Amino acid sequence: MVAVGKVPKENPIALMTKRVQGNL
Repeated sequence: MVAVGKVPKENPIALMTKRVQGNL
């Protein structure tokens, strides 16, 4: 699992998913 502040630019979708899970 990558930290919220450390997200790979190659995985922009992963960042969105993390935000969605956090909102849930």
